[in-house]
Amino acid sequence: MEPGTIRETMSRQIRKAVDTVVDSGLHFVYNGEECRKFEDEFAHYIGTKHAVMTSSGTAALHLCLIALGIGHGDEVLTVSNACTAVADPILMTGAKPVFVDIEEDTLNMDPSKIEQKITGRTKAIEPVHLYGNPVDSDAVSEIAEKHNILVIEDTAQGAGSRCRGKMTGTSGKASFFSFADKNITVCGEGGMLVTEDENLATRVKMLRHFGRRNHLPQEILGYNYCPSEIHGAIGRVQLRYLDTMNELRREKARWYEEILQSAHSLSLPSERGYAHHVYFRYVVRTTLRDKLKEHLLRRGIHASVPYPHMVHLQKVYRDALGTCEGDLPVTEKCNTENLALPMNPWLDISRVRSASEVVLDFLRMK
Repeated sequence: MEPGTIRETMSRQIRKAVDTVVDSGLHFVYNGEECRKFEDEFAHYIGTKHAVMTSSGTAALHLCLIALGIGHGDEVLTVSNACTAVADPILMTGAKPVFVDIEEDTLNMDPSKIEQKITGRTKAIEPVHLYGNPVDSDAVSEIAEKHNILVIEDTAQGAGSRCRGKMTGTSGKASFFSFADKNITVCGEGGMLVTEDENLATRVKMLRHFGRRNHLPQEILGYNYCPSEIHGAIGRVQLRYLDTMNELRREKARWYEEILQSAHSLSLPSERGYAHHVYFRYVVRTTLRDKLKEHLLRRGIHASVPYPHMVHLQKVYRDALGTCEGDLPVTEKCNTENLALPMNPWLDISRVRSASEVVLDFLRMK
C-alpha cells in the first residue's frame, strides 16, 4: 500500500473512531472503554504487563516518580539536550536532576559517564531515547543493578524502537511515552506509562485521578492527569499503524543517508549495531549549522534546531542547581551543531532529494 493510501485510510478510521466516541456522549469520560482498550493494546504491543494512560508523557513521569517515593533529597540522572520535561517532574517532586553528558555520535546519554555522577542519594537513571534512537539499555541496566538504583526510560520519541531486538521501554522499572506530536500523535497530546509492577501501575492509576480508585472516595493526594476517550480512540487507531509509519521513517532516513553520505563536513545520525532507530527526527550535525539552516529556509525547506536551549543552562536550573557552561562539554558542543531536516512518514523521494541537494550545494560553497 502506498504511503498516501495508508495516510488516507488511517485518517478515515480516526474520524470514524472520534465520531463514535462523540456520538456516545462519553468523550470527556476518564478511564473509559476506549482508554482501557488502548492501555491493554499498548501493553501488548510493548510487551509489558501494565500500561497506564495519562494526559501527557510529562504527567506519566511525574506520577511514576511520586509512586516510587522519589522526592526531597533524592537524585535522578538524566540528560540536558532534550525538552525540559525530562527534568521538570524531578524538580517538582523535590528531587534533584543530575545531568550526564552524551555520546557525540548517538546524542544519547553516555553510559561510560554515568557512574561518576552516582552518589548515595541517587535513586534512578532516566535515559532518553532521543529522536527515536535507542540508548544502550543493557549498559545502563548493568550500572543500575550494580548500584541498586532504578531505571525509568524516557521513550517519549521512541515508540516501536528496539535495542538488541528487545522493544525499547522494557528494560527498566518503568518507561513512559509521549503522544504529543511524536510517532503516535493523539490529538496533539497524551502519554503512557508501562511497567511490569502491578503495584506501581495501580498507584499511578490512582494518582492520575485525584488519588481515587475509579468512583470510590479519595485515598491519597492525587492529580487530574486523566486522558479523554477521544485520546484513547485515536491512539488505538494509530497504534495499529505505528510499525508501518516507523518503517516509512526508516526508509526516508536511508534516502537521506544515500544522498548525504558524501558530505564529509556533515555528521549523519548514528544507528549502532544494537539499535533499531525509528527516526522521529532526522538530525544532522555541522559546525555551519546556523548558516545552513538559514540557507534551507530561504529555499523553502523547513529545517529546525531541536531543543536549542539546553536544560542545565536555563534559568530555572541554574538557580536551583547552580549549573553552568562547561558542565557538559559534549552536550554543549553538539547543541551548536544539531539541525533537523524534514522528516515524517509521508515524505516522497523528491522532497528528500530536494532538501539533500540544497544541503550539498551549500556545503560545496564553503
